[in-house]
Amino acid sequence: MKDQHLRGFFSDSTSFNILMDMLFIKGKYKSALQVLIEMKNQDVKFTKDTYVLAFAICYKLNSPESFKICTTLREEALLKGEILSRRASCFAVALALNQNEMAKAVSIFSQIMNPESIACINLNLAKVREKVKDVPALVAKFDEIYGTLHITGQVTTDSLDAVLCHTPRDRKSHTLLLNKRMVSRRTFQPLSQSLLAE
Repeated sequence: MKDQHLRGFFSDSTSFNILMDMLFIKGKYKSALQVLIEMKNQDVKFTKDTYVLAFAICYKLNSPESFKICTTLREEALLKGEILSRRASCFAVALALNQNEMAKAVSIFSQIMNPESIACINLNLAKVREKVKDVPALVAKFDEIYGTLHITGQVTTDSLDAVLCHTPRDRKSHTLLLNKRMVSRRTFQPLSQSLLAE
């Protein structure tokens, strides 16, 4: 993708996203960041998936430089009027928390449209726990509330990293779609019989 002879050949985000995703899965976050930078240098338009990948890469790198890249990309997107997904924003909040940038984390979290997801609840709890860690009475109360939320299924025992990096599955199973129509529309016979007759 860096080959100057092929510059412009990969003009949309799909190829870049696939490469970044593959590198992310393999744990090659620095290489994925280089692809992201090359994509930005070639002025390829970012999609919602690109922002999720970009912020996930920065989160995994967890450095002041990656935090700066994440913050810059986020601010540029907002200036362009783009709406960032909740998942992308959760990665940005988690990175800010990891970098001890509490004010930035709170600011990003406050802009999430629908913060009722498990990832958002866990981010919020991480933020609260950080603030109360020095007061034993508050830690005890926090643990009590956390226990209640856990029992009702509002929080998960998975690490924040596991929650953020979880790949959601389709809500509908593909096998249900395949098995949905069992009768031929033309002959009104079961599909297996009508296929054999034709």
